[in-house]
Amino acid sequence: MLCPSSANTQQCSEESKVRRSPKRVARTDFLEDAQKRPQLELRFWSKVQKTSDDKCWEWTGAVCKPPRLPYGRFTIGGVMPAHRASWLLSGRTIPAGLFVCHRCDNPRCVRVDHLFLGTAMDNTQDCIQKGRMHRTHGRQPNTRIGTDAPSARLSESDVLEIRSEENPNIQRRKELAVRYGVTRTTIRDVLRRHTWTHL
Repeated sequence: MLCPSSANTQQCSEESKVRRSPKRVARTDFLEDAQKRPQLELRFWSKVQKTSDDKCWEWTGAVCKPPRLPYGRFTIGGVMPAHRASWLLSGRTIPAGLFVCHRCDNPRCVRVDHLFLGTAMDNTQDCIQKGRMHRTHGRQPNTRIGTDAPSARLSESDVLEIRSEENPNIQRRKELAVRYGVTRTTIRDVLRRHTWTHL
């Protein structure tokens, strides 16, 4: 509907907000359509690099953008993770509250026998057991900490030197951040012992 005068501009903008379609969510009813399913499967598997051995079947289509992990993205009336689509295309279901998780820890893998169903807690425990996630309490022995952690930008001596500062003000924290090549948030977390808790 076009607005004849500028007096109606506000009303028009409100109406357009109401008419604007919400973000599209992947629909699984396409999988139940017997006519569309073969085309859907053909389109899906054309984006997968299969291997004859027990290795991962890599998704070669679109993936999530950094900083997220490169999980495959498949469009079925909306975007769905490719490994989830693979699970459904294999004739399996995903009960409410469960996730499709990777045994192989390869976000691009869509091989069904490399996947399993689990809760959010199962997925987190799997990450911790494989040393891919840090715990602040009840730390597992195989969890990498300090300079062994892949994300570490400081050394133990740097942390101790930063903590030797007597309650630095904001300006001093900025200077420390520049000196050590990290952010002010990193300096703040070191000082408050939110990170490097083992020192």
